[in-house]
Formats: sequence, structure tokens, C-alpha cells
Amino acid sequence: MRALFFAAIACGLLSSWLVDQQWLAAGLLLIWLLRVIRLRDRQCLMVTIGCVLSLAIWLNWQNHRFASIVQQPSQVVTSHLAVQPDAITVRGGQYQLIATSPMGKVLVRGQLKSATEKQYLTQFTHRTIWHVQGEVAAIAPPTNPGQFNAPRYYRSQGIARQVTVTAVQRIEIAPQRGWLVLLDRLHQWRQQFFLACQRLPPTLSRYATSLLVGIRPTDFQTTMGAVQQLGLLHLFSLSGMHVILLVKFLQWVLLRLHLSQQAIDIWLLGLLPAYLVLGGGADSLRRAVVTAALPIIWQLLTHQSSGALGGWSLALIMGIAHNPLVLSQLGGQLSYGLALLLILMPGLPPWRLAIWIQVISLPVLLVATAQWHLWSLAVNLVVAPIFSWVLLPVRSWGRALALVLPMSPACVNGCWLIFRIGLSGSAIGQAYSLSVNRVHCGHGRSVY
Repeated sequence: MRALFFAAIACGLLSSWLVDQQWLAAGLLLIWLLRVIRLRDRQCLMVTIGCVLSLAIWLNWQNHRFASIVQQPSQVVTSHLAVQPDAITVRGGQYQLIATSPMGKVLVRGQLKSATEKQYLTQFTHRTIWHVQGEVAAIAPPTNPGQFNAPRYYRSQGIARQVTVTAVQRIEIAPQRGWLVLLDRLHQWRQQFFLACQRLPPTLSRYATSLLVGIRPTDFQTTMGAVQQLGLLHLFSLSGMHVILLVKFLQWVLLRLHLSQQAIDIWLLGLLPAYLVLGGGADSLRRAVVTAALPIIWQLLTHQSSGALGGWSLALIMGIAHNPLVLSQLGGQLSYGLALLLILMPGLPPWRLAIWIQVISLPVLLVATAQWHLWSLAVNLVVAPIFSWVLLPVRSWGRALALVLPMSPACVNGCWLIFRIGLSGSAIGQAYSLSVNRVHCGHGRSVY
């Protein structure tokens, strides 16, 4: 397992150097390889060199492919696009799709012509084939410093080009054949769950879609200002916490069905990839699913338990191979970094763990967002356990009970409203205290 850990760190530095053009990472990679050589461990050296060379070839090919695609001139084409129902986003008078085409995976944008068309697009529950005419071009880079870097963001999803639709000729239901039937069904269930949640009270609907299937409404950022200010936005992203709760719940159910441990492991290996699709396949969720599945696979193959560090290392290597920019993004840095903290420092009291999480995440958050809330540590210490073991299960069971008890959604929505009001009060209190301090400083008084 030590060999995998050294190989994973080397692969992370390699991706930061080759893909993100961080030349400091090149120096750190050289130092890390010298450290591996000094270990005088032949297995560790061979695994590290093998992983680094394999990943270097893969990343260089990826760089060359994306560079060649970006350099291609824009052109008007007529093409057919395969679109999953949960890949359609409608904002105002525009729609946006993530589609598969003969050109590969593409970003699609178009203008809505009427309210009827908007309603039509938001009710799809099956994979569809769009026959469109439009202009294909590279995704436009940012024009101002600090602006959202769309090419970088979409490259992390394997997308290098966008289609600006000028005319939609027709939309038809895609035929279902082969192994795609199961994948299509999972996307269909995800979209149907999202549509069902739209009939719930607004607060409950917003939290349900975010926490259970990873779909955030277009107004999520504006309505969750207090959550973002207090540094709690990570609680509303599907990650390791949700996977742990899911695995524990499935194990509890399967044990009550008197299944053997081997049968339970096989069920988990089948259900975890399905949840990865249902949850939207984000990098943090993929890391959690892979980390949970690899020890089970190792146990089935060798009848021996594997360490959590080995699962984390393999998950990082696989995550970089899937998304070379995963460690250049805030979500990936926090996901892998905090997961490693939990592995290397097990058994810490909750208050010490919360402090360490804030210490480690503070530099990352300051670099990425240039802001940090003074009450983040205290609020995380109090809210995170309540959220994990009370609010999240209540939210999940509340959605299930809604099918039987009509009043349950209103009760659960009230709990979430109280939670949201409490967070808003904390954020407002902090903002007020800062404004008072500024006034006192302006009058020459001591802030303390």
C-alpha cells in the first residue's frame, strides 16, 4: 500500500505539471522521485515509475488532442446529438445541453422560442436524439482576469467544443439497445426523481435534489448565500459522507435479509456504480465510490482486508486519468485532501477533527475564493454532526414518507427552514459585527 501512496502523490504532481502548467510541481515531482529512490524499496520504485510513465503518456496524448481540437476553425454543421434527460438545463430564455455527437462530447447552447418549448424541454424523461443545425467552435476563453474559465471547466468534463444551435429540425426518442439500456434507465430515474421533487415545498425540493441526486437548481447559489458565507457549501455536495451513509444503510438492510457477507459485497459492487450515475458522477462522488468499492473488490479477490490508504491512492490515480484537472479544482482538492486527513488521523475527537479540517482547507479556500468566514470553525463544529446524522436522514426519509403521509413534506420542510434561518442569522450576525467594528475603527475607538 505504501507503493501505491507514493505513486499516487507522484501522479498528482505530474498532472499539475503537464496539464495545469504548474512548474513548481515539476520540481516537487523530482524531489518526490528522489525520495522514492532513497527508500531503497524496489517494489515502491517500480510501481511509482510505472504509474508515472503510463500517466505521462496518457496526459500528453490528452494535451495534444485538446490543443488540436481548439485550433480547428469554426464551421456550420448539421448533426445529430444524443442527450440524456438530466443533461438539459434551462435558464431564462436559453437552454444548455451536454450531448454526445459524432464529434465527441460537446456543449450545446440554444435560444428558446416560446414558453411552450421551455415546458417541453423540462419534461423529458428519456434519452433523445436531436437533429440540429448550428455552428461548431472552440469554447470561448475568458476575456478578463478572474473571470470564469469555461474552457478549463469543460475540459475537466472531456468537452472541448460547443455547438450554437441555429435550428432544431426534430427531436425523437432514442432507441434502446445493448448495455445502454441500463445506463439510460438510471438517467431516466434521476430525471424522474428531479421532476417529482419539483412538487415538494421549495426549500425541501432544493435540498432534496442537491443532496440525493446532485442536481442544483439555477437559483441555488443565490438562495444559499448564508451557507456559502459560512463555508458549509460542501455539505450540500454529494461526497464521501453520503456514500458512507448509503453503504451503512444497504448493509443494514441486506443483513436483515439474512444474506452472506459475500452476497452483500456483490450487491454493494453493483449498487455503488449505479449510485455514481444517479448522483451525477461528480469527481468527489467518484472518489468516494471508488474508495468504497476497491476494498470490497480486494477482499473478494484475496480474502484479505486492504487499508484505506491503498483505496485512496488508487482512487486518486483513477481520478487523474479520468479528469487530469481534478487536483486543480477546488472540489477535487478538498475531496482528496480532507479524505487523506481522515485516513492519516483516525480516531480524533470531533472538535479536533473540525479544527484540522479548517486548518487544511483554509489555504485552499483563500486561493480559490479569496474569502473566509470568521465563524466557519464554530459553525462547522456544531452544524456538521447535526447535518450528517439528523437532517440528511430526515430529508431522505421525508421524501419516502411523502408517498404515504401527505403532511410529512411540510414537516420536513419546516425543519429545513429552521436550519436555513439559523444559518442566515449566523451570517447576518457576523456581517453586523464586522460593520460595527468598521464604524468603531472609523471613530478612532478600539475594536476590542
